[in-house]
Amino acid sequence: MHSFDYSPRNVVVVDVAYLNGIIGDFKHSFERMLGRVLPDMDLVTLLTCVAMDAGMQAGTEGIDVVLVGSPGSAVLEHCSPSRIQEELDGRACGSAVGEMSFMLATTGDFASSDALCGEVVLAVSGIKGLRRLVLLVGDEAFDPSAFVQEGRRQPLDVVRFVMGGASLDDGWRTETLAYPMLKAFGVRGEELS
Repeated sequence: MHSFDYSPRNVVVVDVAYLNGIIGDFKHSFERMLGRVLPDMDLVTLLTCVAMDAGMQAGTEGIDVVLVGSPGSAVLEHCSPSRIQEELDGRACGSAVGEMSFMLATTGDFASSDALCGEVVLAVSGIKGLRRLVLLVGDEAFDPSAFVQEGRRQPLDVVRFVMGGASLDDGWRTETLAYPMLKAFGVRGEELS
């Protein structure tokens, strides 16, 4: 029998409902501010920018993206690609940081999205060889004290992306999601002046 060794180096956990809420508000606000309709956001560009802001290097890293959502949240709003089950789950694509593979974790009728995100984050954080865990999830999705760094050969670098400059006092690095979203929506720097 062949054993399967799953040991990604970089994982991004995305709460679909959380990201949809942020994207909708962001798009609406910037359309008003810029006086134009923004096209759908390029999801791979967003995740590539997030990965690079989290410290991943161009060309060599590779990322596993876990999309967490309820069965009813099968769409990433205002994104391309957007249909999670049909266009993303079980698929991979090239990006500036290497191969980006996608998988869907659904809540079914058993748990809330926040609860499942927390479980996914804890499970992924225990993977041997994991170097970086990037979170695009709400604050209610996990308890930072549940992460144990003891016994790891290399400390796990946890980076949380939030809107605005909020920094939470839990010892993790916090980055803003606004800049990657601007790039993914195709907003140019000169438009913001």
